[in-house]
Amino acid sequence: MRDYRKWPGVVSRPGDWLKPVRYARRPELYFNQEREEHREVEASITAPLQFGDRDKDAFVRDVEALVREAQRAAMTTLAHERRSFMGEKAVLRADPFASPTTTRPKYQLNPRVAAGGDSEALKQGILALRDFRERYREAWRKFRRGVKCVFPAGTYLLRRLYGVYCEALDAPWCCRAPATG
Repeated sequence: MRDYRKWPGVVSRPGDWLKPVRYARRPELYFNQEREEHREVEASITAPLQFGDRDKDAFVRDVEALVREAQRAAMTTLAHERRSFMGEKAVLRADPFASPTTTRPKYQLNPRVAAGGDSEALKQGILALRDFRERYREAWRKFRRGVKCVFPAGTYLLRRLYGVYCEALDAPWCCRAPATG
C-alpha cells in the first residue's frame, strides 16, 4: 500500500483537524481493562496553532495537496534509486522491538538546530538554544529547592506534569510566512 491513508491502524490526516474528538481503544497488553475509563483514550487532533488565522477548510486542502506531492516525490525517488517500498505485510512481520544493526556514527553532528544553509539563522538558533538551556537549568535548580520560578518558553513536560509556570512563547520563526506578491 503506497498511500499512507490506506494503512491499518491509527493514521492522522489533515482532514482530521475538522472532525470532532475521536476515541481509540487501548491495547489490553499494556493497560488495565477492568475499569471502563482505562479501555479508551480520547484523541483530539487540531491544526497547528500558528495557522489559526487561516480558513480551516482551505488550510486542510493546502496541506493535503502538499502531502500528496511529498508522497509522489518519495515514490519517484525510490523508483529513481531502484529501491523498493516496504509494504504493509513486511511492516507487520517486522519485530517492533528490533533496532538497527548499524552502529550510530560517532563524532558527527546531531543537530538540534537546522537553518537550511542560512549561517546567520544557524548562529541565532544556536544562541537561542544555549540561552534556553541556561535559563532552564537555573529554573530547574530553583524548582528542585521548592523556590517559585518561571521556566523558559518551550518547557513542555514539566508544565504538563507539574503545572510549572512558563514564559509566553514568542517564536516568530514558528509562524507562517506572510504571503508575497
